[in-house]
Amino acid sequence: MSDDLPPPVQTSYPLVLTTLSAALCVVIGGGAVAERKIQGLLAAGARVQVISPAASSQIQRWADAGEIGWLAREYAPGDLAQARLAFAATSRRAVNAAVVAEARARDILANCADDPAASDFHTVAAVRRGSALIGISTGGDSPAFSALLRRQIEALLGPEVEELLEILRQLRHATADWPAAQRAALLRQIASDEVLDQLRAGRRDEVMALIKFQVPSFKFQSTERFPLEA
Repeated sequence: MSDDLPPPVQTSYPLVLTTLSAALCVVIGGGAVAERKIQGLLAAGARVQVISPAASSQIQRWADAGEIGWLAREYAPGDLAQARLAFAATSRRAVNAAVVAEARARDILANCADDPAASDFHTVAAVRRGSALIGISTGGDSPAFSALLRRQIEALLGPEVEELLEILRQLRHATADWPAAQRAALLRQIASDEVLDQLRAGRRDEVMALIKFQVPSFKFQSTERFPLEA
């Protein structure tokens, strides 16, 4: 091992950005890395501006559909003027460093694809099940290992996770006027391994019976993902 290899540093702080809707996120670069960043930003409802003289076919399709903006030119100082987040995702370290420098000068958080240490944040490998979001990060040490963990978790969490979350969402609404302690106890009872196993086995009727025993007025509202059984 090289003597100058730095030890791992545990300084990351996990958070989820919840107000990216319509926020301007500027992505400098048009290749595969930029494409992955854009895909996640669009899923979060962000307003995306891409700046790159060339772009992947998928980025071009997003631009043609009006889902993102694309300036087909090189990055220039001032391109981050209205941004909330900046992503330096070109294949040239000097350009990425200039993007990060401008972001710092403007107090904008920046992600640098080729220099994790220079980044203010790292995007995570994510597993989504309905509104549940599980993020996996190695702090930039090994994106490949983050992807491995994501695949492992995806294999473990089936559609029953999303189904239980939808039941709990509706149950929270139905018991909004309950005393706090009583409501919390009920929700903990339903958010259990036993109920998850029942849903995994396709026994939603047993789960509904358990809930109705305590909340007789509860009626599960059909959704596109989880329609009521005929």
